[in-house]
Amino acid sequence: MKFRPKTWLILAVILAVLCGCASTPDRVDPVAKVIHLGPDTNRTAQVDAGNMMLQTQKGDHFTAYQLYNTVRSSFLGNSCTLTPQTFVKISQDEEFYYGISGRDYVKPSPLNWQNKDYLRTCLCGIRFSQKDLNVVAVILEHRNGSIDKVGPSNIDGSTSAVLKPVPMINLYAANFLRKTLKFDSFADGFLILRYMEERGKPNGYDAQGNPVAVPPDVTERMYEFDLQAAKTIDVQGAKIEILDAKPDKLTYKIIRQMSVE
Repeated sequence: MKFRPKTWLILAVILAVLCGCASTPDRVDPVAKVIHLGPDTNRTAQVDAGNMMLQTQKGDHFTAYQLYNTVRSSFLGNSCTLTPQTFVKISQDEEFYYGISGRDYVKPSPLNWQNKDYLRTCLCGIRFSQKDLNVVAVILEHRNGSIDKVGPSNIDGSTSAVLKPVPMINLYAANFLRKTLKFDSFADGFLILRYMEERGKPNGYDAQGNPVAVPPDVTERMYEFDLQAAKTIDVQGAKIEILDAKPDKLTYKIIRQMSVE
């Protein structure tokens, strides 16, 4: 079977551009969304049974970017489809941000029979403007962490991608601390609150001596309050005035937030 010179050129471009991708290690989510529950102190709030009343946390903060619609691109038969998600692995240069997906991989062209096994493990991503967050290119990540554009015509379709910044916090940092207080139940004049505390731990090491992210320690306990004795309660540094308590709903006012120590 004979190949035309043009066909050989296309194959050469495919191999040159895409060679170097390798398998990606199992992903460990390094972040959790920062939740600002409010309301501010001295304002009234309501919560249903089982839901959070208030939360406080501290740690290493940074900005991730939420993609709200699907972005597709293809080049010489290779394609990337990026589904709505939050990009937490971000790099940048003077003009652009580069966000790498944690779940969307390159779909290789049938012509890439020699490289398809490792090409399928290359993560897709997006390049977007620091100025207005407009997505200008679909990218892929190489073995050494470098990135490449999928092709010169990078975005399929005319619909603009919608990106918004999201404040995040690294729950694997040693200084991470999050305290959460939930309304558990109310019966016979007694209010039950569920408290959860998550504290970061130093990274550990695997058998080869490589650092491994260690999830935070999690502790929980229940607090019981007799509202017939007092309508204002203290818990974990917070002071809360209970305005109305029912089995399925709690109305309260935060006088002082929980401590972050």
